[in-house]
Amino acid sequence: MAMTSERPLSPLSRSIHTYMSGLVLFILATLLLRPYSMGNAQATRMCPSLDNATIEQLQDALVTEQITSVQLVETYLKRIDEVNGLFHAIIAVDENSTAVARELDDLRKKGKTHGPLHGIPLLIKDNIGTLPLETTGMCGLSQENLYNSTAGGSLALKGARLDREATVVSKLRKAGAVILGKTNLSQWANYRCSPGTSSGGWTATGGQTFGAIIPNQAPGGSSSGSGVATALGLAAACIGTDSMGSIGNPAQANAVVGVRPTTGLTSRSRVIPYTEHEDTVGPMTRTVKDAALLLGIMAGKDPEDSFTKHIPFENIPDYVSSCKLDGLKGVRLGVPRASFANTKKPAAVSAFNAALHVLRSAGAEIVENADFPDYVDDIWTDDAKLVYALDFKTGLKQYLDHLEHNPNNIHNLDDLIRFTKNTPGEEWPKYDIGCWEFAASLPYENNSVPEFARAQARHLYHGTAGSITGAIERHNVDALVTLTDYGNHPAGAGGLPAVSVPLGFAPDDTPPKILPSGLAEDGPGFPFNIEFLGPAFSEERLIQYAYAFEQQTHARLLRRPYRMPTSDIV
Repeated sequence: MAMTSERPLSPLSRSIHTYMSGLVLFILATLLLRPYSMGNAQATRMCPSLDNATIEQLQDALVTEQITSVQLVETYLKRIDEVNGLFHAIIAVDENSTAVARELDDLRKKGKTHGPLHGIPLLIKDNIGTLPLETTGMCGLSQENLYNSTAGGSLALKGARLDREATVVSKLRKAGAVILGKTNLSQWANYRCSPGTSSGGWTATGGQTFGAIIPNQAPGGSSSGSGVATALGLAAACIGTDSMGSIGNPAQANAVVGVRPTTGLTSRSRVIPYTEHEDTVGPMTRTVKDAALLLGIMAGKDPEDSFTKHIPFENIPDYVSSCKLDGLKGVRLGVPRASFANTKKPAAVSAFNAALHVLRSAGAEIVENADFPDYVDDIWTDDAKLVYALDFKTGLKQYLDHLEHNPNNIHNLDDLIRFTKNTPGEEWPKYDIGCWEFAASLPYENNSVPEFARAQARHLYHGTAGSITGAIERHNVDALVTLTDYGNHPAGAGGLPAVSVPLGFAPDDTPPKILPSGLAEDGPGFPFNIEFLGPAFSEERLIQYAYAFEQQTHARLLRRPYRMPTSDIV
């Protein structure tokens, strides 16, 4: 992409260049990024490339009749067809999405729209419930949508049908979104194999997802396909789920934005569970503002998810209005440096230190050594294992009870274990079922026993008073800022929000690191993200800080995925 204008380097750009080698690219990226924000009237009339198009830009193009939703859907489907055989990011596409888009285009012509996502195609992680649109559906379709995939990547639930779709999906549809299809993931959101033995992004139904940036790259999990599809521009944005890094991890691996909402801010109703005390549904996007828009649509109370009753406000905040260029002025940000003192990614630390200078230059006060009072690096403590096992055992049965059609008669964990062992496509024992076998071995049938409550209290402490909220209160800061690798797990344990934003890429001399799966986890060009952490329901502030940082850096544009689709709307 050529530069569209030449401007003198800002003081922030000069500062970044001073603090981090190779950041000439960083400066170039800031000049490349926005044909929409440079005061060029002709540029604002151009339809943006789907490589980097934002939801706002696409909606502007739809409103001004530069494009139609049908064109958008058809082009995204072409892009998926081009590259999905290489990346395996998409499990299935909605056969009726073009018809849905046509109905939405017709409504727009009549002066009617459903909301801010009217006609915007999205992809949904395959553990989030979707249903066919019946003839009496939102768009008044004349034919039934035959697409129905909510299997968590497992053959056990292939062809199963829920009694209704997930609350978050219903909200997205109500806002006008076109559900383009379902993204691949780590099977069962990464609760199947023994810790350390799974291959992130692998499912029996979707195969192995590969990361977008480097060939043969581990994609991050468990929202693997959502991260890859976002980076490749296979939809306007994607939806993922997070328990202890399942959004932040693939957001980092694919150099995109990921928002892990507070557990309970978005409903998990009709979402395949992992652990109800940590699970949450959140957006994965190319920009912070897009994530803010989607979060505001998905958030809210749901009688079928008791955790949402803890939302402390009657009206969901306007998260988009938090996206302010001066959002870092007067903010105190703590750095829990001890938590990543032993990292084996020195380039990431260098980039992080440069980012701190950017934050200071933008008006933030950086409080160094705002360390966690009682940090536990190992996420698989005995308490955690018990919590995850009993939550999964309990939640799985409750989820299966909502199936109207259950072709393989999977009604509990024992049924699932039996099916998986006896179905060749599930690739057992290559991919073991250690987590399930541990859960099945416990003498407790659900998470209502006193032993669970005690373990959960101790586990919760390590995500709240022992780490994030403890550090925030002890050092009197507004939020914490750290490398994504070191914010994911405490945020998950505490059920707390985290916003992950692209920070940079590993230099060419970075030694490769190959996982047992054969996928590369580190090496030349690998991405790293910065993460903003805060107390429960502080998304409004975290988005404000993340947006202001993003607008000073635009680090995502430093490196393109190694293979991009060529089909485009322009």
